[in-house]
Amino acid sequence: LANEHCIDTSRVFATGHSSGAQFIVQILSGNNHTADAAHFKFKGVAPVAASAYGPVTTPTPIMYIQNVFDKERNSSGKDVVDLFVAGNSCSMTSTPLTVQGASCNSGGTTVDPGCIKYDGCDVPTIWCSHNDPAYSNTGHGVPCFAAKATDEFFKSLD
Repeated sequence: LANEHCIDTSRVFATGHSSGAQFIVQILSGNNHTADAAHFKFKGVAPVAASAYGPVTTPTPIMYIQNVFDKERNSSGKDVVDLFVAGNSCSMTSTPLTVQGASCNSGGTTVDPGCIKYDGCDVPTIWCSHNDPAYSNTGHGVPCFAAKATDEFFKSLD
């Protein structure tokens, strides 16, 4: 794509859900993808509902989003977040983060984005452990606040 189109390679962001999120996490993990991570030089990523693949080898600004009751992943996403917390050299403390415009309703529920920002990181590291009840009771989907939150996050890195 870069050979065919004018791309500002200093402003490459990535987001994806499920398999798309897993693709992002795999690129940034230490499982023989260090050259891929260096090639993309992501300015920031916002994967939604991935799986853990190994240590994060390249510090990368992240907003990780996953339902606290994700039945497809059998996880709240903490295992993935822990890899980024370590790779981004964060402390284990965090502060609540209010995401502007993230107030939304889904299935009659007021969704709590549940976002926190880790302290002392080399790069911004955010985890949103939400309660959006949509997605056929699996909790495995893109929550109603994700587009606005991702947009805000990426703009904050610019």
